[in-house]
Amino acid sequence: MNKTKQNKTKQNNYHYLLTNLFSFKLFIVVFSLILFSVSCGNDDKTGSGGGGNRVSLPDADYSGTLTRSNLIENPEGSGMGDGVFPNPANDVGIYILNGGIVGGIQGMAEAGKQLQIYQDGSGYYASGEYSTAESGMTTTVKTSIKFTISDDKMNISQYEQELIYNIPGTGQTSAKATYSGTLTKQP
Repeated sequence: MNKTKQNKTKQNNYHYLLTNLFSFKLFIVVFSLILFSVSCGNDDKTGSGGGGNRVSLPDADYSGTLTRSNLIENPEGSGMGDGVFPNPANDVGIYILNGGIVGGIQGMAEAGKQLQIYQDGSGYYASGEYSTAESGMTTTVKTSIKFTISDDKMNISQYEQELIYNIPGTGQTSAKATYSGTLTKQP
């Protein structure tokens, strides 16, 4: 009789442990799912944009002239910069399309790329890069734009773009330019 009582007590203890273990595992699973969903929900606010909140501006076309304030060539004096980054850059088109930016001086549109727009204090910024490879040569374009929008104007305080060519057997050639100016919204 005493042994039966002990066996029943053991069974109750095992049942209690298994129930608590199952509850604990269920809690861990639910908690992990909640953390994962919060992490995914904040993807546009943390990490991916380097700070700031991603925003979606209405579609618009802006065009005009930007003035170059800086040019760096590598190797220095190669003449690559002036050919790629004119001063001034006339007929620059920047298009806000589906919440991102395409176009520009060495446009992202040609590669089917779009820069995501982020809120930066009282203004906006967008940055990104793309690479293409053709006949063994790799071309990389890096773009960063800081701007504000007021009425029908896009005021660009800094438009920085770098173009890098990697040519097999020759090495790397690059040019980096900084522009600023005001573009006008097109009807």
